[in-house]
Amino acid sequence: MKGDTHRLSDLVGMDVRDDDGASRGVVVDLRAVRVDGSRDRARVQGFVVAPHHTGSMLGYDRGANRGPAILRWAIRRLHRGAVFAPWESVVELDWSANVLRVDASRLERLRSVDS
Repeated sequence: MKGDTHRLSDLVGMDVRDDDGASRGVVVDLRAVRVDGSRDRARVQGFVVAPHHTGSMLGYDRGANRGPAILRWAIRRLHRGAVFAPWESVVELDWSANVLRVDASRLERLRSVDS
């Protein structure tokens, strides 16, 4: 709705469904980039979607050798099956129903999580 204001953190925990209404999981993290090098403006690139809401990935989806091995293993185990939903895959964002609907054909595997 025009004029509504939401925080990006409101997206975390949102149900993700495909065009057929089938559950694809929940938003556990999001990725953003700075707009024109600005420190206080960002553009959402997409969302990390996992089968279960087990909390944020704390950046462990972004690099194969981040942090202590045991912590890296635990976070990846909790989030196995996670995918990246690029912003372009978003079909509808329904704040009142807490649902993000995506085009399932545009979902991308998170290689560093599943490998």
